Amino acid sequence: ATVSNSPPAGPLLLIPPKKSKNKHKQTFAMKLMNILSLKECQSSIRWMPNGRSFCIVDSKVLVEKVLPVYFKEAKYTSFTRKL
Repeated sequence: ATVSNSPPAGPLLLIPPKKSKNKHKQTFAMKLMNILSLKECQSSIRWMPNGRSFCIVDSKVLVEKVLPVYFKEAKYTSFTRKL
């Protein structure tokens, strides 16, 4: 038997992979988890001692310093609505 490296007869159809616009986009939950893991943000938002919930300690600092870095919309009401 001989091995042929020639392409198969007929047209070869290549289907490109679907391009995802949000391939590396972080979800709200992912961003929130990142914020909660940062020591720099603990003056405004942090985990409760039981580790099952979090609290917003200082909403003013959260809105002025933290939200603009991680979210397009840096409004407290928008942030809480997404929760």
